[in-house]
Formats: sequence, structure tokens, C-alpha cells
Amino acid sequence: MRFLMGAVVATALLAMAPGAAQADSVKIILDNPNLIHFYPNGQDSSMPSYYTSKNYFPQTLEQSIRQFTATSLQRDGIAAQVDDVVVTNGKALVTLSSSDSTALKQAAGYVKMLPAFMDSAHAGLGWTGAQKCKGATGCWDPSPGVSPWAFYLPLGLPMVNQKAVMLLNYPPSDALCSADYLSNFTMARWTQVLSRVGIVDPLLYETIVDVHPIAAPGSGQSTYIANTTQYFSSATPPNYDQALLDLLVYPAGRTGATTVPLQVAGSDALKVWATMIGSSTTPRPGTVGTLIRTGKPAIPWVATNHPDVTTYQRCPGDAKAAKAEAPATPAATATSTAAYTDDQLVQDEVLDLQAACVLQTLAASPGTSPEAALAQCKTIWCAENNGTCRVEDVCIQARLDYDFTSEGHCNCEEAAKAFCKANVNQACPSKTAVTSCKPFNDAAGCSKSTNSYATCKSLTVNTK
Repeated sequence: MRFLMGAVVATALLAMAPGAAQADSVKIILDNPNLIHFYPNGQDSSMPSYYTSKNYFPQTLEQSIRQFTATSLQRDGIAAQVDDVVVTNGKALVTLSSSDSTALKQAAGYVKMLPAFMDSAHAGLGWTGAQKCKGATGCWDPSPGVSPWAFYLPLGLPMVNQKAVMLLNYPPSDALCSADYLSNFTMARWTQVLSRVGIVDPLLYETIVDVHPIAAPGSGQSTYIANTTQYFSSATPPNYDQALLDLLVYPAGRTGATTVPLQVAGSDALKVWATMIGSSTTPRPGTVGTLIRTGKPAIPWVATNHPDVTTYQRCPGDAKAAKAEAPATPAATATSTAAYTDDQLVQDEVLDLQAACVLQTLAASPGTSPEAALAQCKTIWCAENNGTCRVEDVCIQARLDYDFTSEGHCNCEEAAKAFCKANVNQACPSKTAVTSCKPFNDAAGCSKSTNSYATCKSLTVNTK
């Protein structure tokens, strides 16, 4: 076996035990001169110390490859483990193993997907774009926030068994501090929405392509991040986001004329998607379509709110002034063209639940028309008390997502369920004042809201 310079090369070496009838390991070679920068680690001179100093942040390239690969396998639902990672002169040999022949066969899909992800035509395009931005005056981190910008690829996510792919804007810095791409408010909330519609394996719907591979503070940075778009996305290939998207929507082992469904989430991602599909107008949340491509599988897609859309949402009559910069842009209504409105709680909740339902339908029945899936989902995920709408679930999710700074926010499932029962499943029972969830929070024993994810602030500094 040998390493080849300047490219990523994969080899599946099926290690045979004496007298064994089948292989029990898969070996993958990653060979790229910039591999040290593709995986977050303390040996990377370009990674700010703000991140490398956090507890649990991988300090070596070996640790990072092992950690993120193991997490991908777990989220893919593959019962295999990373036995060994050996890095020699910046090149890595990764060994996966399993006693389960079916799991090992699935793990073999990483032989194609992982090296392709890390090659110069995918991760390499992102790294090159980041370097060009750093070399342009005023492009990279022009208005530093609490945490500095850092290059961050969508690692540790499903790579072979994903049922959908998400196109988003950029990863929040919390996800880099914890070295876990899904450890942030955005994805914690979206996982809850996916589960609400009955998806039992939500992680398989959370393979992400961020159009800007830059970890940055979750608010106050969108305008600056948008100014980097030219370095990662363009109407003329090759470009980072389109290349990585093409790889992940049609993973190893998939067959058929369509890819897994694509969720395009939030105004920033939707603008980039419009460029990708050659549209002069930006798709609105709540719309669907199919991108037909010559010589390539068609991509069924659904345009959605950003998963954070409900962060500051309230009900009509009790809305407060919009934040200076909200972390998402909800769909404009027929009577409002404001970039951000914070009294559309139920309307945006319904849009999100319908979108999750569409993704579930398309994943379960490849080839189904996105339009047909949406029409069906609209009869289920709606707020009318007509006997078919799942009004209790809409109400519960809405009160869990109600502006987290307000006493109207329900801190747990039990409290939200009790609130909805007491108010006949009306998420917004009053049109003139905030309806408090505090009595229900107290009765359910969840007087304080708890995070299911780590934040940069909550992670201690490694003193070793």
C-alpha cells in the first residue's frame, strides 16, 4: 500500500482472519496536502485558539479523524467502529471494523464517500475559497463577534444512509466549540420538528451542506457571511457548495432516477439555491419542486424556513419589536412583506411541520412528486379544528418554540401538552396579551429551560 501525493485516494482492504469466510475490516486512505485543515484539530495552525482550548476539542489530526468518522458511522446507523487511525506525513490510514457482515458492507460505502468528500474537488474547493476570502481586504471576519470565524466542514454526519440533505447558511460556532456539527440550537430545534411528524430516525435527515463553510457566531454575522458567497458559490462550476451537494444527495449504493430529497432552509441558502438552479426569483418557504438535470439524477426539493425561525416568535397581539438581526427569515405573508415578523408563530410552525412531512414522504417513496407530497401533508399539518389537522401537535410544538425569552414559552413537552389541553389546542388563545406557560412549567417540574446541546460558553477551557 502506498500514499499518493496531492489527491485523496481510497482503498478497501478487506482483512481476512486465518480461515475466515468473510472480511472483518475496511481500510481507507486519505491523502491530501490540506488534510490537516479539513478536520478541526489543535495541530492546525489556522484554527483559532478560542476553539482548540476547549475541553473535548480534538488536539491531533488522528483524534479528529477518529472522532468525526465514528460519529458519522453512529449517525448512519452502522454498527461499526474506527479501530485505528494512522497519520504519516499528513496522510491518513483509517481502519473500520465490525463483526456484523451487513454493517461492514455498509461501512464499505465510506471507501467511496469519505475520500471523495475530502478531495480537491469537494473539501478542497471550500478550503481554497476560505483562503481567497482571507486574502481579500475586509472579507474574513470583518466585525469579530464573541467567537472568531474558522473554516469548518460538515463532518460527523450521515454519509451513506442519509434520507435527506439540508442546504443551510453557515455553522454556528457552538458546533465547532463542541466538535459536533449538530450540537447547536438550530439543529436541536429541527430534530424536534422532524420527530414531531413521526420521523423515528431524524439524524438521517440531517446531512448538511452549509453554503458558507465558516463557523461564526449564531447572530450578528449574516451580512458579513453573505459577502463571502462569491468564494464558495458561483453560477459557473466548479464551486464548493454545488460539488458537495451533488456528492451527498446521491450517496454510495443509491440507485434510481432521483436523489434523496433536498431541504433548502432559510433566505440565505434559498438565494444560493436560486443561483444553482438558474432561477431569477428566490423560492419561498413552503414551495417545492424538482430540479431536472441532464445526465444526472433529478433533485426533489422543498424550500423551508430557517430552523431557527421560531426563536423570537410570539402570537398576534403580544409581539415585541423584532430583533436587530433575527437568526432566520420566515415566509412573508400576503399582508406583510417585512423581512422578519415575530407574531407568525402558528403560521411558521405549520410551514415547518408540512416541510418535515414532505421530506418524510419523499424519503419513504422515492419518485413521489413533491407537489403531491405537499398537498397530502397540508391536510395533516394544519391549525384548523376540522378533524383531520393534528392541532394538538401543532399547538405543542408552537408553545415549545414560543419566544424563549418570554413567560409564554413552555420549557418541556409535558408543560406544552398541559397548556394546549387547557386552551383547547389553541396555541394563541389570547389576541391581546401573553398567555403565560409558567403555571404549566411549574406543575411539570420544568421551571427552567434546559439545552440539549453544548455552547461555547458552557464548555470549559482545557488547562492541560
